[in-house]
Amino acid sequence: MKQYSAQIAMTVLGPLLTASTGVEQYGLQRAFHRNSRNEPVIPASHIKGKLRVALEELATTEIVQTEESASSETLEKSKYGIANQITKWFGRRSDDNPQEQGYEPAPGMLYFSDFSCQVVASEQAHAGKSQGKAEGSKKDDTLRRRARIAIHAKARTAAENQLREVEDYFKSGAQIHCTGSVTFYAENLESALRTTAMLQSGFTWLATLGAEKGIGFGRLQQARIDMPIEKPPKVSSLKDDALHESTGLHLRIRPREPIMVGGVKSQRTNFVVSEKILSGGLIKGALTAGLNRGHGVLPLHREFSGEHAHEFPNFRNLVTHFENIRITHAVPALKNHPRPVTFPISAIKCGAHYADTALCTDAFPLFNNEAPQYFIDWKSGTDELETIFGYAKPKEIFVTRTEIDDKSRRAQERNLYTYSYCCPEDRHERPIEWICNVDFSEVPATARRQVKIEFFKAVELYLDRLGKRNSPVEIDVGDDRFPPAQAGGDLIRDGLAIITLQADAVMLAPESVEPGKNMLPLYEAFWAELSRGEDKTGPQSLELVDFYAHQTFKGGYVYHRYLGM
Repeated sequence: MKQYSAQIAMTVLGPLLTASTGVEQYGLQRAFHRNSRNEPVIPASHIKGKLRVALEELATTEIVQTEESASSETLEKSKYGIANQITKWFGRRSDDNPQEQGYEPAPGMLYFSDFSCQVVASEQAHAGKSQGKAEGSKKDDTLRRRARIAIHAKARTAAENQLREVEDYFKSGAQIHCTGSVTFYAENLESALRTTAMLQSGFTWLATLGAEKGIGFGRLQQARIDMPIEKPPKVSSLKDDALHESTGLHLRIRPREPIMVGGVKSQRTNFVVSEKILSGGLIKGALTAGLNRGHGVLPLHREFSGEHAHEFPNFRNLVTHFENIRITHAVPALKNHPRPVTFPISAIKCGAHYADTALCTDAFPLFNNEAPQYFIDWKSGTDELETIFGYAKPKEIFVTRTEIDDKSRRAQERNLYTYSYCCPEDRHERPIEWICNVDFSEVPATARRQVKIEFFKAVELYLDRLGKRNSPVEIDVGDDRFPPAQAGGDLIRDGLAIITLQADAVMLAPESVEPGKNMLPLYEAFWAELSRGEDKTGPQSLELVDFYAHQTFKGGYVYHRYLGM
């Protein structure tokens, strides 16, 4: 499969409103969607959704026109073929009968970018912010507004409590030039041209864009898709003698746009918070999908195994030993800074001082008549401890999304969600990268070097998207493990070993955890079993003295979501 990209140019007549991000002005119900750089854009999800609806309508129209001349068997095949092609391009809907089609992810093959909006900066075309009150006075940052009302169906007058004020970023009649791109995979140029031709038909069918359905809002004047251009084949920068004989590599991940990772929606809210740390399983899954996509393997989530190695000519060793590769969690750090280290939860704050109570056996006095703070609340000040241990805090943006009902063209009931995204910079606009290590120690020594080489090349060539929204990323691969922000001390000192977990670990069976039960015997049994070695028959080499821990339950999300149990 080859990767193609096509530029898309649209001309939309104002007024135009796409409302996804939050409103920052009091009394304003809707504001124009902005990206993390505060630039007005039409979100990719809006273009993708509008095109899907347009192509589904066109497919229905085509079937109706040929219904009289086609046999029932031919018509059924036509319906299935068109619907299957649209699902392949845009992905399966969340409510498409998962009991029959499975619960596995089925993302689409079309990747749209956000569409930038530009007009000639003139009073007639662009509204933006209102002018300052007077020269030398404080600038008025209030957004320009437009009032909207709903008409009562019977009285034909303004309905009660239905007055809304929305941002009037583009004035009526303004020609708004919107540019973006679509990236997809196809077997050859002919197949790519068929895809862009169908997308062009979808744009031709569309009449309006944006959130408002009123007359005159977001009129699509014209849309043009350029010739798809094949992405030049990547050539790995790795030389055969570049890697050392070590058992590790490291990855430095830099998203090119805000990224949404993990996060499970609670039934009690419609707010989903992105994880700040990228799990190793997420990275392995994205690499699996990238390799499958690049070699034309469907479904994209199919796991690697030795029996499929022949389908990946240049990555046979990697596919065979993929399950023996361990990837640590990718932790956010400022660019060109060391990899962060998780600080122990036994750390406390006493006034302006910090201490670790892991080895304290006696009661310690109050500091300035204040009790020490565990699980320090950083909202009260600067994250001193996290900074010392190398952690960076990505800036967050909030995006509201909904699914549109095919008939009413309005938001579906109970399908309005707000997502928290992590930006590739912090609140001071300093760039952030996510750093993880890759461990090959479980790979047989005879194949380890070749597996490292193939892993290095696979990441460079095929790992270009991550997260729930398949956000584009850039990744640098380096030899050996990345230096940590804080180096560990001696493993054993005075007969004691202090172990700080760097990520959540499955230690206890859920049925063994009872409310109010003393956890010490459970943890003692875990460490005793762990220290006996892989065969579990050796002598116990570790005895738990004390612990600082908290527990959480995870899993069962798919079961509870789809079966409602």
